[in-house]
Amino acid sequence: MMFLKKTLPQHRFSPVNHVEFSGFSVEVVRKPYKRNMSLIIRPSGRMRVYVNRSTSVKEIYAFLRIHEKWILRTQSEVRKLKEKYPPKKFMEGEEFLFLGQSKKLFFQESPKKRIQFYLQDSLLVCLCSKGERSNKEKIKKALLDFYKKEGKKTLEQRVFLYAHQMQLYPKKLSFRAQKSLWGSCSSAKHISLNWKLIAAPLWVLDYVVVHELAHLRYHNHSKRFWGLVQRHCPQWQQSKEWLDKNRYEFEFLSVKSELWEDVS
Repeated sequence: MMFLKKTLPQHRFSPVNHVEFSGFSVEVVRKPYKRNMSLIIRPSGRMRVYVNRSTSVKEIYAFLRIHEKWILRTQSEVRKLKEKYPPKKFMEGEEFLFLGQSKKLFFQESPKKRIQFYLQDSLLVCLCSKGERSNKEKIKKALLDFYKKEGKKTLEQRVFLYAHQMQLYPKKLSFRAQKSLWGSCSSAKHISLNWKLIAAPLWVLDYVVVHELAHLRYHNHSKRFWGLVQRHCPQWQQSKEWLDKNRYEFEFLSVKSELWEDVS
């Protein structure tokens, strides 16, 4: 133990947890066997630098200065995303995506304690008591329950439709809420789909369904696989692009937002 204590180069650094750089707070995470420094910027803009426990503050600043242009460019992109996708306030008139269409939140007073949602033309109607109308936490939970229920129902219908069309049938179908994975297909023919797809246009949702069903025949992304997808979903490329470009359209369906980590 004495030998280990002597070899720790504790004199080289101050055990700081954060440093300030270009107007941003950077969390410092020390790892005993970390050879090279690395930096991550989360979608919310939070920054974290991983360093060896012997790395000095001076060395950390030198590393950050090298990557300053990238930091500023990325933080600028984060700022634009936050402007485009502000946190939901669950106020009347606020818009929510459902099957690619914008639905305005409308409150309808109800004597029942349970908060419920239903769709009526261009409206997303929230049935709740007058006292619960300001309870954002309960309203959000009820909204997520509604989207989850509708997502499962719609996805089940589309899987049934395309399974018969493609003559490919999963042995098991389940639903999850994941951040970036829209679907998966195991070697045991178990298909899992992300119920958050209910916010996307139907033609986008269909692409994910066809994509996973195609994996029942081809467990790869070969030319044959894409040929099968193309036959049953000609617009698959546009659908894939839509998902890539509109990732944060689904943020309101997350229990904890990636963009707004500090907002409940």
